Amino acid sequence: MRIDVGNRGLLQSLAPIEVAAYLRAHGWHEQAGITRDTALFTLGNDFEVMLPLSSNLRDFPLRMMDALAILEIVEGKDKTEILADLSTSASDVIRVRLADPDARDGSLPLDRASEIISKAYDMMLAAACSAADPKYFFSSRKPQPASEYMRNVRMGQTERGSFVITILSRVTPGLVPAQSGIFDTVPEPFERKVTERLADALTAIDSSAKAAIATGNLETFDKAVTQGISANLCDALAGMSDAGGAGRDVDVSFSWARVRPTSRSPSLCYRVGRDIVPVLREVARVFKSRSPQEDFDARGSVIRLVRVPPDATGGEVTIAGFVEGTPRNIWLRLDGEDYARAADAFTRRLLISVTGVLQKDGRRYRLHNPKEVRSFSVDED
Repeated sequence: MRIDVGNRGLLQSLAPIEVAAYLRAHGWHEQAGITRDTALFTLGNDFEVMLPLSSNLRDFPLRMMDALAILEIVEGKDKTEILADLSTSASDVIRVRLADPDARDGSLPLDRASEIISKAYDMMLAAACSAADPKYFFSSRKPQPASEYMRNVRMGQTERGSFVITILSRVTPGLVPAQSGIFDTVPEPFERKVTERLADALTAIDSSAKAAIATGNLETFDKAVTQGISANLCDALAGMSDAGGAGRDVDVSFSWARVRPTSRSPSLCYRVGRDIVPVLREVARVFKSRSPQEDFDARGSVIRLVRVPPDATGGEVTIAGFVEGTPRNIWLRLDGEDYARAADAFTRRLLISVTGVLQKDGRRYRLHNPKEVRSFSVDED
């Protein structure tokens, strides 16, 4: 694509703070600007860029075109490549690459590609949930900060080299405080916490999987929950590896937003090997069984009713339902009209649905805080 002043939309979308961060990251130094609306950046004694400080200026696209022309000479790259770099300078970039023989030309069957993209979404959501509140398993109710974060995560252009998904996680620009140390205790913004938590989790998965294979237990995975490992993350990574039924290695790499420097390596890459997928599946299964599942819909036939004494207003109810697709008996206590509704379903051979917090108690599954009790026929299910 040819970049010129006619591409006003592309040029207008550039943010001055992101362009300034890009220049600093490439060795440019700020000098005294000519006006309050302009900053002067120089590279040695040979090159200078006049950076407009507001995209509302009428000649902003023209000035950015001039800056691109100078950067094209300095970097020896096409303007389109430089524009792509500038557009990601305010984002932590996560690249997911699949070592798939079917993707040598950078393409995949649409159904498999769709599944992989869905699992990449699950991976980012798992990291966001863990950054908000580390847990073994996140059920249907996700932490609010994680849900808000996911609304701003974007998918970039896919890249060649097997099949590469690009995920853009925008980061609030960092500014150096006027007084040294005044903001030293201010935490990183949540969006940076998410990408760092994902990197930490991938590091922990590699070492924990090796330890689990060597020892035959999941102790190291237990200890790494605070680093971001969860059943959701394990499911997402395993799902990307064996999407379509064929196991493959998955590489996840990071490059950090230039607008918020970090002490971490400028680029990181982790490999999730196909050989550890069975370990990840087992970790996910065990973690789910340990963790309460909020807003769980227990649905099935009432197979047992116990009231002690017999004239009590409530009692124990057992539902023959499903947990993670497996038939399980679910125990709960109901009172008043809810118990009467369960007893009526038992007598009339109706199904029942109850929402609550599912917790494994020894070998039993028990539903706590039951609500929204209703009965219905098999035909209504």
